[in-house]
Amino acid sequence: MPEVAEVAHFCALLKRNIINYTITKADLVHDKLLFPFLKEADSDLEYEKFRTGLIGSSIHSVSRYGKFFWLRLKKHDCKETNVLLIHLGMTGMVKLKNIKSHLTFMENGGDRKILEKLKKEHDPKEESKLKKEAIKEELDAGPESQNFGDWPPKFCKFELTFEKDGNTIDFAFVDPRRFARIRYLPGDLVPTDNDLLNHPQLTSFRGDYSKPITPPEPKKHFVFGDPDPDNHGHPIPSLQEFNKLILSKKKSIKALLLEQKYFAGVGNWISDEILYQARIHPEDVLLTKFQLSNDIHEVIEKLYNTIIYVCKKSVEVEGDVTQYPEDWLMLYRWGKGRKTEATIKSGHKVKFITAGGRTCCFVPELQKPLPSINKRSNNGNGKTDKRQKK
Repeated sequence: MPEVAEVAHFCALLKRNIINYTITKADLVHDKLLFPFLKEADSDLEYEKFRTGLIGSSIHSVSRYGKFFWLRLKKHDCKETNVLLIHLGMTGMVKLKNIKSHLTFMENGGDRKILEKLKKEHDPKEESKLKKEAIKEELDAGPESQNFGDWPPKFCKFELTFEKDGNTIDFAFVDPRRFARIRYLPGDLVPTDNDLLNHPQLTSFRGDYSKPITPPEPKKHFVFGDPDPDNHGHPIPSLQEFNKLILSKKKSIKALLLEQKYFAGVGNWISDEILYQARIHPEDVLLTKFQLSNDIHEVIEKLYNTIIYVCKKSVEVEGDVTQYPEDWLMLYRWGKGRKTEATIKSGHKVKFITAGGRTCCFVPELQKPLPSINKRSNNGNGKTDKRQKK
């Protein structure tokens, strides 16, 4: 599933290429899952309203929060900007014709290709071995990994044509598994991006840790990096607030990090990376490890800072896996089910378990379970109760 880093890249891709372009053509598949507004009684009427609302609109801005991004659209005779709100779901992606994207999907052998690219310069002997395995996995892979050479691409659900000063750019939204959601919101309901985050579609999503508490001054010319560092009126919690949150939830830290109402944009790979960098076991329930007090434990503080670090860094490089730090787990977490057991650069083995109903990757030698709080006996003598559960 695309996470905050991949969403930031798609947002950046659009910001670099289509700002101030005008939509001259719009076509979409009549899919009530992808376009929820088509569930209305007169779906044909809603279909045409959507198309006519898009055509003739110029792209005023592109913004993001968590796993959502949106385009603000402006008609030449209207002061308000309408919103095209997009959630990528499991397999949604944006393509611009003849404009390259560096994004690599790591499933189905994508990680092998990246490792081959990074390793062959340092160790030529590794190249042939990695290449052979990568080719095999590509042949075994499903349609999601195929190379879309034709236009529109396979699994395209939504097409737009943008024009400006005689230049044309074709846009395609691709979603093989149809978990994405695209909505059109009138500008009078969401006049600003701060208002948008208070819209019913977004009120359940908070805590985008890739965004600074105090947004920086916007750049005049965007080239690369975070396309939208503004928190839109919803900054991340302070360390004290974070401490209270973490120590109030009786669930594994892995499962908690996946809750979008607290950690918008964090998904499976980013949560694994956070816990690896913080050296925390994914099944740990931190409520049972530390007592809530004014003195914040160093493990909690490190976790807080690590969430910020991983989210910001992954967004700064727009999800380009070749630019992630060498000590990151990300490149080594995709080998579940392979004959050869994955190891990170230091030689430690990578293991897979299920925590919070989700598969997670961790390094057991470096992410050991934390000891539980010592339970005191009720006799007031201050001695540790030896009957505590293991």
